[in-house]
Amino acid sequence: MKKGDIVKVHLWHGVIVDVYRSGDKEIAEVWFVKNIFKMQQPEFLPAAGLEPATLDGLLKEINVLTVGLERSVEQLRLLAARSG
Repeated sequence: MKKGDIVKVHLWHGVIVDVYRSGDKEIAEVWFVKNIFKMQQPEFLPAAGLEPATLDGLLKEINVLTVGLERSVEQLRLLAARSG
């Protein structure tokens, strides 16, 4: 695995930011789509636990989370309007 590769863990898609090696161990710094939506930094995970993924899978996850975020914001706006 290398910087820029699209990967997934379970259902989460992300992009490798960097790979750190020490002896026979590899740790990948991965920025998952979920991290962006939660305003979190990339995660550090053993590279062996990552699966290769596709750009299509990454884009689909971005779309699902974007639609969910937009719905939640609208619900919050409506709740606020009722109390205001």
